Amino acid sequence: GLDDVRCYLYQVFKAIEYCHRNNVIHRDIKPENLLINPKKKELKICDFGFARVLSNKAGAGGLTDYVATRWYRAPELLLSNNYGKEVDIWAAGCIMGEITDGEALFPGESEIDQLFCIQKILGKLTNSQQEEFNKNPRFVGLKFPNIDKPETLERRYMGKLSPDALKLLKGTLCLDP
Repeated sequence: GLDDVRCYLYQVFKAIEYCHRNNVIHRDIKPENLLINPKKKELKICDFGFARVLSNKAGAGGLTDYVATRWYRAPELLLSNNYGKEVDIWAAGCIMGEITDGEALFPGESEIDQLFCIQKILGKLTNSQQEEFNKNPRFVGLKFPNIDKPETLERRYMGKLSPDALKLLKGTLCLDP
């Protein structure tokens, strides 16, 4: 039930917080990398194959850009190799949405479709993200259809999430990291 969902999500956020406190970005948070023991109501994050330790000197720039299963990738992961710990928080938000209604929140079929799926709900990319998009060789000559009325997280999860849960979800899924 709802209490189980809350219990598991709490553990996801605590696990990410622990990694981040130790300067580790997981970079591939997705349902397949969450191990659940329903008897003990325990959750563990696994598969640290894409994880990286952030050095204090370099900041987060210059990391590999092809990581994380597409549906759980933050916009900055899709656009550049300049990203940080926020990408794990974004992925956790995607999982939270998926657990809520059983549907992937942003089920993109390609990188460009992924960015479009995100914008259909959250609205247009930030100006700096749009700039990154325009200068990314993978997206040369591509444009997004105009999205005048994004669906919004409120509309998508109305009646499915408490006001506090919706606030948490919105906090995890900010276009601007």
